[in-house]
Amino acid sequence: MKKTLHKSNLIDYFGQILIDLVDWRKNENISLPVLINQIRFTGIEALGLIALTSFMLGALIMGLGYSQLSTLGQGQWLYDILVLVTVRDLGPVLTAIIILIRSGSAITTELGTMRVQKEIDFLEALGISPVSYLIAPRIFGMIVSLILLSVYFMGIGLGGAYLVAGVLWKLPVQDFYARLFNSLELSDFVLMLLKSGLYGLLIGSLCSFHGLRVSMASTEIPQRLIKAVTQCLFAIIILGATVTALHLALEAPNA
Repeated sequence: MKKTLHKSNLIDYFGQILIDLVDWRKNENISLPVLINQIRFTGIEALGLIALTSFMLGALIMGLGYSQLSTLGQGQWLYDILVLVTVRDLGPVLTAIIILIRSGSAITTELGTMRVQKEIDFLEALGISPVSYLIAPRIFGMIVSLILLSVYFMGIGLGGAYLVAGVLWKLPVQDFYARLFNSLELSDFVLMLLKSGLYGLLIGSLCSFHGLRVSMASTEIPQRLIKAVTQCLFAIIILGATVTALHLALEAPNA
């Protein structure tokens, strides 16, 4: 890694990070404990919050929509909405936002503090790459955690939807999942995984960038934290909309 990485602009930073991430020779010394700790903090410790959010969302959609749409003879629409919300679009976005607030902000704060205390300069002086030791484990951990958490969000959300349907309307489980799988396509699942991985890369890269941009004053850390969260939120929305639009454009000729 170049010593000027923390002085690079955002585009140069992304370029250097991507090159270093795909060059496994530079990452053969990735700190495994840091990677495991990042997955634990980002993924495992967020399970409760993700479960509560996804369960309430699935239950709310089913509770509000089932009786009304079934009365109109459009009950299948409800399953299309469930797939759209919990699997393809809103699920990965909500998961990414939760992880951004919990773990992305922690990355910015942690790296900013290390910059102020000159720990990163010390690593560079010892010839240790901050990319392989500090940044890559956090980005890889973010990507893996977001993918797994999105699958978890989907499962809990659909489970909450069925619980409401089973308790309130005595809908048989086989009917629920038969109608659900009728609306669910492989491309929906692939889109969910793709978006989750891209969100993880985006959050890990942007948050680490702003953490490294802290100079020598601890008062810069909250300023960089605000910029990191704001830019990530904006980028998540734009990226999600772009991927969805490309998917719709590719599907249009086959419609």
